[in-house]
Amino acid sequence: MCEIGTVVPPVGMISFIVHGIAQNREVNLGQKIPLTDVFRGVIGYVVVALVLVIVIIFVPELALWLPTISSVR
Repeated sequence: MCEIGTVVPPVGMISFIVHGIAQNREVNLGQKIPLTDVFRGVIGYVVVALVLVIVIIFVPELALWLPTISSVR
């Protein structure tokens, strides 16, 4: 959830940093890249991350499986 919070508004630090880097002429090859394009590029990853969070909430055995394996040995 913290990772999702650093990508989406209102905080969106990482998205604003990527937008700042994209304003460099060497990076954007002379094209203007608006902030909305950065958020559109991120939305697919946010959806996948939210789905994974929901799956872990409703099926906690997935998150608890690995620690139980290491404690058995």
